[in-house]
Amino acid sequence: PHHRQQLRASGLTDPTNTAAGIFSITDPAEAARALNWKGNGPVPALAFPYTDITGKVVQTILRPDAPRVRDDGSVAKYEQPAGEQHQIYFPPMVPKADFLDIAKPVVLTEGIKKALAAVQAGAVAVSAQGVSVWHDAQHRTAHRGEAGEWKLRGGLEAVPLAGRRVYIAFDGGDTANNPPVIHAEARLARLLLDAGAEVM
Repeated sequence: PHHRQQLRASGLTDPTNTAAGIFSITDPAEAARALNWKGNGPVPALAFPYTDITGKVVQTILRPDAPRVRDDGSVAKYEQPAGEQHQIYFPPMVPKADFLDIAKPVVLTEGIKKALAAVQAGAVAVSAQGVSVWHDAQHRTAHRGEAGEWKLRGGLEAVPLAGRRVYIAFDGGDTANNPPVIHAEARLARLLLDAGAEVM
C-alpha cells in the first residue's frame, strides 16, 4: 500500500501504474534475481519493468525503500541489474504506431515515472534512467577522441527523428543550475539535431 501511495504522490494514477506493470517486491531472493545479484536483494522495493518499443520487458529496475549508499557517499535511489546495459524505456500503453509517427512530437525524460506522467497527460514519451544515458557508452569508448565519438544509444534508433519535434524534458532546476546536467542536455540536443530533429 505505501508503494501505491508513493506512486500517487508522484502524480501517477492507479490505472497508469497497472498498465505499466509496476509492482512491489518483498522477497529478497526475487529482488536478487531481478538485479542479477548473489544472495539477497534490497526489499521492500518498487519494481519498474522496462519495456522496449514492442512492449516486451527487457529488464527490471528496482527502487528500494532503503536505498544503498555508494562508496562515494551518494545514494543509489534506483538499482540497475548488474552486468546489463541501460535501456531506453518505452511506456507500454503507448501504441508502437505513435512512436513511429513523426507527426507526433516525442518527449525525452530522465526517469520512468516522468515518462509515465507525460504519457498520462497525453504525450508520446520515452525515458532513460539518467541524463547521461542517452548516448552509446560502448561506442564512445571505442571512438574516444574521434569525430564520431558521440552516438545516440541503441533502442532510440527505432524512433524516427528526422523532421520530428522532440522535447528534452530534464528536471528544470538541474538544467538551470547543474553543469553536468546542462552539458548532458546540450550533448543530447546536438545528437538529436544531427539526426534531423527539431529540438525543444
